[in-house]
Amino acid sequence: MKSSKTNWSIFKVDLITNLGIESPLTESEFTDSSDKSLFEIVAKTVVEAYKNRKDGLAQATMPFIKEVYETQRDQFSSMNVPFTNGSKVLQISVNIDKAYDSQAAEVIKQFERSISLAIIDQEWKEHLREMDDLRTNVQNASMEQKDPLLVYKKESYDVFLIMMEKINLEIVSFLMKAGILQDDPNAQKQQRRVAPPQSPKVISSPKVMASRGNLDGSIAEQNNSPAKAQLVVGRNEACPCGSGKKYKQCCGKA
Repeated sequence: MKSSKTNWSIFKVDLITNLGIESPLTESEFTDSSDKSLFEIVAKTVVEAYKNRKDGLAQATMPFIKEVYETQRDQFSSMNVPFTNGSKVLQISVNIDKAYDSQAAEVIKQFERSISLAIIDQEWKEHLREMDDLRTNVQNASMEQKDPLLVYKKESYDVFLIMMEKINLEIVSFLMKAGILQDDPNAQKQQRRVAPPQSPKVISSPKVMASRGNLDGSIAEQNNSPAKAQLVVGRNEACPCGSGKKYKQCCGKA
């Protein structure tokens, strides 16, 4: 049973920080709830909140998709849509026809897949660095009359569990707080650049984010302003420069 006000405060802050939701429980309900019932209530709240967020993301993305589909579908086959959780940005490449026909559901599907892969890739690289450090440090175990191999096996397993916990938390947190990165209305409009599709990467550089829009940490689901996105030219499509050559044989060479 929970009885500490400190626990209640931490619980509320963790929900807002990691999941972007308010507590579904009052302090007295929190105090009287078992761990199992607490988990079930929070899980139900998260599922409902994420469904609403997905609907909001689809509504925010659809105006831009509709504009591109109706005016430039004959020139481009794909486009990049930028998602943000307020501190990181992820560019999603999606087929224009599929995005339009599915009413942006394809965009959300690709977003869920890409953010999962990007975070797993990011954390796995960090995990390998930590394993290298552990391999070096565990050699000192012999000085303490311990078997370095046994120490390495135990600690490497603990490191792996920590990595899995971080992956799960970061994926859920990004999904729950995700929004479409909007253009800064006060900034001068920049010409859209044509770019080939790239592997999904989480961009966390402040310089990169500043050049893409205004990030103030807030995500407005009801904001239906056109999303800032990039159109993508297929390698075998005509180069947009007007040379008559295929993109891969012209501007796409670089």
